[in-house]
Amino acid sequence: MVARKLGGMLQDFPLSRLMTPEGLFQRVVAIVFVHPRSAKWLDLHRVQRLLTTMTSEDVLAVLGALRQAGVEARIAGGWGVDALVGRQTRRHADLDLVIRDDELEVSLESLSQLGYRTMVVYDIPEALLEPRYVLRDRKGRMVDLLTVGLGELAARCAERVGRVVDIAWLEASGEIERQRVDCLSASAQVVLYGVAGLDVS
Repeated sequence: MVARKLGGMLQDFPLSRLMTPEGLFQRVVAIVFVHPRSAKWLDLHRVQRLLTTMTSEDVLAVLGALRQAGVEARIAGGWGVDALVGRQTRRHADLDLVIRDDELEVSLESLSQLGYRTMVVYDIPEALLEPRYVLRDRKGRMVDLLTVGLGELAARCAERVGRVVDIAWLEASGEIERQRVDCLSASAQVVLYGVAGLDVS
């Protein structure tokens, strides 16, 4: 029975990937740490998030590459919250960045120099932070490029909160490793991610 279950979970996993230590370890994690009823739905992307850490040094390297390319990226999500707080509060598997849609091509080119390649693209019309381009490097570190732009994002937030929201309402600055970074405001994080415990005044 155990053999049948293991075989079923491994059948959709590329053999070339499985034969690497990293690939085998990822599937073992799926089998050991995930409930058997849901393990078969666990894909490589979700397993990778369990094993990968996007460090502060990684974040600053990505921001530096984009800044050099002239891209004005603004941090959102988990690292955006920690930038507002001024310190890292938890482990992060990825980095969410808001950019303009006309900055996408140069962003992809810039990050390719760091080894990041597009893995998947999400574009759900009702989602506030999409289109979203998920990039990953060979070590599994991930960057989500949210190509909504601040003007459109302000309009979407205004619909959610029921009042006029301008771009300034979205903008804030934070700190990572004592370096100033641009990020989404606490108010925006609450609306977009449902982040609790932030001062939205």
